[in-house]
Amino acid sequence: MSERGGIALHCTLDGAVVERVCDELGLAGLLPGVMLASLVAPGSERKCERFVSEVRERGAAFHWELDLPVAGGVATLSFAGIRQEGSLLLIGARLFDDIFALYEELTRVNNEEVNLLRRAIKERVLMTQRGAEASALDELSRLNNELVNLQRDLARQNRALERLNEEKNTLLGIAAHDLRNPIASIKGHAALLLEAELDPEQRRRALEAIGRVSEHMLSLVNDLLDVSVIESGRLELRRERCDLSALLERRVEFFRLLGERKAIRVVARLAPALELAVDPTRFEQVVDNLISNAVKYSPHGSTVEVELSPGERGAQLVVRDHGPGLSEEDQRRLFGTFQRLSAKPTGGERSTGLGLAITQRVVAAHGGTIAVASTPGEGATFTVLLPDAPLARPAPTSAPAAVAIARGPIHVLVVDDDEDIRLAVELALSLEHGFEVCPCASLEAALEALAQFAPDLLLLDVEMPGHDGPSTLAALRQDARSAAAPAVFLTARAEPERAAGYRAAGAVDVIPKPFDLQTLRDRLRASLRGQGS
Repeated sequence: MSERGGIALHCTLDGAVVERVCDELGLAGLLPGVMLASLVAPGSERKCERFVSEVRERGAAFHWELDLPVAGGVATLSFAGIRQEGSLLLIGARLFDDIFALYEELTRVNNEEVNLLRRAIKERVLMTQRGAEASALDELSRLNNELVNLQRDLARQNRALERLNEEKNTLLGIAAHDLRNPIASIKGHAALLLEAELDPEQRRRALEAIGRVSEHMLSLVNDLLDVSVIESGRLELRRERCDLSALLERRVEFFRLLGERKAIRVVARLAPALELAVDPTRFEQVVDNLISNAVKYSPHGSTVEVELSPGERGAQLVVRDHGPGLSEEDQRRLFGTFQRLSAKPTGGERSTGLGLAITQRVVAAHGGTIAVASTPGEGATFTVLLPDAPLARPAPTSAPAAVAIARGPIHVLVVDDDEDIRLAVELALSLEHGFEVCPCASLEAALEALAQFAPDLLLLDVEMPGHDGPSTLAALRQDARSAAAPAVFLTARAEPERAAGYRAAGAVDVIPKPFDLQTLRDRLRASLRGQGS
């Protein structure tokens, strides 16, 4: 069986266990006749019932995640199911790809039993037939077994290709639909700004529209990248002791300002100084998705409530709105990818359909659970339970020494092969903001510039032809004129996993593209003080 362990069950069409085909994980309470929904962890019962219903009604179901109590604690398992003659075969494993390996192993075992029967029949035939006939039977049996193996391999590859093709089509459809309209909007407003005689108010509204649409496009791209990382199993948490109360207070204050546009009050009841070992970047992503959804679907003049309290061996986060609520169908599809719900945002806001899918998987990666309670017309309440976790002892690192802020303008050596990015940085880091910039398109140009420009700070693009960010930094460190200047990386791929690698290469901070102008200035000043975020 699979080294990572799995579970395979024959169940009735209603989800009652008929036979334990395989249990390598020690599923608690597994007895014939027990309902599978009664075995899952508290809070997952209805989800399990929906999974069984989908297998029964559609004939098959994939990519379901259920929390089950197994030996060693509660585990989140990926499940797939198929309807057979009057019964269901349900298979779960720690990773989705292991489901196919487990299924193949079960199929092989069954084929071995069939082969035993075939050999017994062949021996009877050999007792009455001779030489050539026996040889022909051997060859026929060998060819038949090879054909069965080839058919099994082909079926497995076809399943994998169908799944990949569905994901590809979904991604292309999302990109075509959700990116085409924003691009058209930006192009139209930019043409107006260049060609038309607009008064100051019209120019301001056009620029605000470009900024608003750009934010939506960035959100979509970031969500697509996050889904890619999570679904491929490459999500790595970087836990640290974090004051959840302080983090939530900052995010709530941000959403209070956003809520003012729709006269929505965002109120918080936060337990003071509640610390937990979490990945702060990923936890902030959970918080932002839940509160932004609540504001997005709440009517004008309503209230969004955010509560943080100690939970059993951890913390409980509750986000409650008083919007249209969720139908039974919406709740069933809520945490799936690329889902469009029947409820519509009350202010015309856009949605990628990925936020809650990412939230659920990030919570699960922390060992926690997320549940929703909602009645149509009465709002929705999301509850996240997060356990605490011991921290691994961090490896000793050599933190960059703090650098005194230079008197006069801060000299920034910029290396980026994109001319538009260099121009944007130059405009953002002007003398009036206390910076002087030396823009360079390559490492070679940067080394030449050092003859006349002494940098206080290095701002380096990560992905460049010839020399990427880490190799550019290594070369600049070899030159005494730039050896001591703190380095900040600019990149469109600033996921936590990649950012950690860039810091290991010597960066004191990693700033994602596209960047907010004021944020860029603030973070560069902080990096010069040795306080890179």
